[in-house]
Amino acid sequence: MTRGPLGQPAPSLNVAVTGTGALGSGFGMALALGGATVRMWDPDAAAMARAADLIADRIAAMRDAGLLTPDAAQAGRARITFHSR
Repeated sequence: MTRGPLGQPAPSLNVAVTGTGALGSGFGMALALGGATVRMWDPDAAAMARAADLIADRIAAMRDAGLLTPDAAQAGRARITFHSR
């Protein structure tokens, strides 16, 4: 369960991110690591593929640096989905 800043249960948060460039992928990753369910959309399929790779690489780097536990890294990545419609 996700907890708020005072330890209380945090409400479920569903977010849509339009655009998967550097800014959109960064927002999507940060929100997912914070517990939100994130749907990422971009009209360019190649941009979505690049964003998926970038997010996976950044999360892995954070895990490898000890900033995320393996479970938190896996859960954060699992909360992000990519959509073309």
